[in-house]
Amino acid sequence: MIPDFIKSINNELKNSVDQDYRNTIRDHFHMDVDHFLGVRTPVLRQIATRNFQKDKNTDETLAMCDELLATGVYEHKIVAFFWAHKCKRNYHPEHFVIFQRWLAVYVDDWIDCDTLCISVLGEFLVLYPEFQDTITEWAYSENKWFRRGAAVSLIFGLRRAMFITAAFNVANRLLLDREDIVLKASGWMLKEASKSFQEDVFDYLMSQKEIMPRVTLRCAAEKMPPKMRTEVMKR
Repeated sequence: MIPDFIKSINNELKNSVDQDYRNTIRDHFHMDVDHFLGVRTPVLRQIATRNFQKDKNTDETLAMCDELLATGVYEHKIVAFFWAHKCKRNYHPEHFVIFQRWLAVYVDDWIDCDTLCISVLGEFLVLYPEFQDTITEWAYSENKWFRRGAAVSLIFGLRRAMFITAAFNVANRLLLDREDIVLKASGWMLKEASKSFQEDVFDYLMSQKEIMPRVTLRCAAEKMPPKMRTEVMKR
């Protein structure tokens, strides 16, 4: 039996489907849209906000998120991650197991990977930085979403001048990754790190640029001053 809160969300989702948007996601981004209804993100966030139950405690909310995730519907996943993020002030260390399980079981695309890892896991790591070693270990996973997640989960903290050592450890591990989507995430992580640790990231890129894939290097150097960026990209 479908829970009432999911029925309520589904009613709003059905009235907000944009078929042109669904076609764009399918054709331009080459994504599997079998479980994607076609609701644009701003509308989806509004639906998530309207249906968020403030009277529930964090554990009750996360249990509801589990029910949404189990449906496999893309829009349900984004609502679940949005709700989980709204509980950020009440995260506890034991919630890490839940978030890690979500990444293992329910994430199958870069959008939901990034939504979970930047917002939910990013906030969690800033609260509990002792978990950064576990995140770093994800870079050794056979699962590409864990490897991408290792990089992306650090971004929230890097924007707050945290986790530079963990970022370099992850970058080292992902240096020659076989997946373009992981290489891009590593470059993105280093780009964010360069905003607070410019000299450190510049030195790292200069030391690795002969072997670092161009897709990673180009992204990592994107926000550096022109002279630095030119030096990094010069072979």
